[in-house]
Amino acid sequence: NLWLAKTYIETQQYPKAETLLQSLIVATSENDKMPKYVRNNLDLVLADYYIKTKQYDNAVKYLRSALLKNLKKSTRARTMFILGQIYEHQGDNRRATEQFKAVIKKHPGYEMTFEAQMNLAKCHDSKDTTDIMKMFWRMLKDSKNTEYKDRIFYAMSDVALKKHNEE
Repeated sequence: NLWLAKTYIETQQYPKAETLLQSLIVATSENDKMPKYVRNNLDLVLADYYIKTKQYDNAVKYLRSALLKNLKKSTRARTMFILGQIYEHQGDNRRATEQFKAVIKKHPGYEMTFEAQMNLAKCHDSKDTTDIMKMFWRMLKDSKNTEYKDRIFYAMSDVALKKHNEE
């Protein structure tokens, strides 16, 4: 049933997905013998549904709930990354920054770490740019970032411009 709900979400059949997800919530609360996969992933599928239907506050609730479960390291980092993106979208830069820093500390894959660093720069407090600029210079020295130098320089210019505009 969880896979069917995912299929409905991906095919934008949201009323069917919602009905099925609601029945899974009820079934999970009434049945302790629900498969572990369903119990561990239901919150993530619900969050995906709410993101796709642009109900971000509900998505945050289920993403936070998913983080309390025993998720794999990669899934945990991805969940935190998505939470950071939602907080950034909502204008809550403090919480977004916390999430992106937490992702970086988890040492996920290279690409997710890079994207978390770039998003962290977008959300930072523009009063003190020293740490962000140091991070960018470290990123430029890393040979893995050779193909991303243009993005790093662009982000550096954004940070400098933001700081200059606030002075």
